[in-house]
Amino acid sequence: MAIQFKSTDVFQKILLQRVNEYFKNNNVGKYANGAMIVKMVCIIILWILSIISIFTIKTTFPGYVFLYVLHGLCSILVIFNISHDAVHQALFRNKFINNIFGYSFNLLGGNKYSWYLKHNIGHHNFTNIHGKDIDIETAPLFRISPYTPLKKHYRFQHLYILPLYCFLSLALILVIDFVVMFKIKPGGKKPAVKEWMILFCSKFIYLGYIILALAYFLQLTLFEVIICFFVMHAVIGFFISLVLLSSHFIEHASYYKVVADSKLSSSWPEHQLLTTIDIAPENKMANLLLGGLNANIIHHILPNICHIHFIPLSKILRHTAEEYNMPYIAFTFKQALKEHFIFLKKMGR
Repeated sequence: MAIQFKSTDVFQKILLQRVNEYFKNNNVGKYANGAMIVKMVCIIILWILSIISIFTIKTTFPGYVFLYVLHGLCSILVIFNISHDAVHQALFRNKFINNIFGYSFNLLGGNKYSWYLKHNIGHHNFTNIHGKDIDIETAPLFRISPYTPLKKHYRFQHLYILPLYCFLSLALILVIDFVVMFKIKPGGKKPAVKEWMILFCSKFIYLGYIILALAYFLQLTLFEVIICFFVMHAVIGFFISLVLLSSHFIEHASYYKVVADSKLSSSWPEHQLLTTIDIAPENKMANLLLGGLNANIIHHILPNICHIHFIPLSKILRHTAEEYNMPYIAFTFKQALKEHFIFLKKMGR
């Protein structure tokens, strides 16, 4: 089933022209600049210190839970700011270097290739298109697409969703990474044997150092280490869910269902405006911590640009959208969360 967007329109031409002018006038490239390099180094140092602290600091069981959570927060910084851009080939011009940094996903329990299949192909190419966007295939747990058949328990989903979100990270590393390798086949081709070997080996290495090695070195039982591990991933899953899902799954976003080879009535940029919202896109602290995932519209339109440029590019997008009467929506974090839960409640009815 092929999906086609409307041919390039005036809005798209002007937007791309203004984006290119920004880079030309400021004499910068679309990849990581000096500030981004410094940011990456700081995040990597924080992550290394967080794992060293677990191995070296002698404390009580609650203290180790805290250290694990701290490590989880540092891991989120790596995922949002480094891993995500790397898999989009947006960090550096050199593809090999991007791939090296992309394997930070594997170091943190995920899998670079699985994320590429799920996120780059299964989500970005078909945002909010039922039957194509893998991110809206959440049945039978909860319902975020109006085209998903309604079930009785969905009426409570706005109440049980937060605990469920806490399991997202564990679901990704233990289940979803494997499922997408079977399900998504670009060009009809199965994943290479090499990718399966990398997947299994990286899972073994991750679980080995984050659970088994720590159970051996720390004054904790294996059961206590596993509790620390689960709490850490609950925190990771909670934050990743709220950041990633709140920008798409709200009442203001449009959904589509395609049943055959179809051509949508919107162009590529317009479709992203219709299906995605921004959350405080010009907030410097949000950009610093979230890797530009709060400025999700410009990221969806131009996914191969490093997030360090998203604040000025989001301004260009907003002004151009207003000029051409396009549906640009930006919320504060509080508004986005409120709208997300209103949407979940509505989808349960």
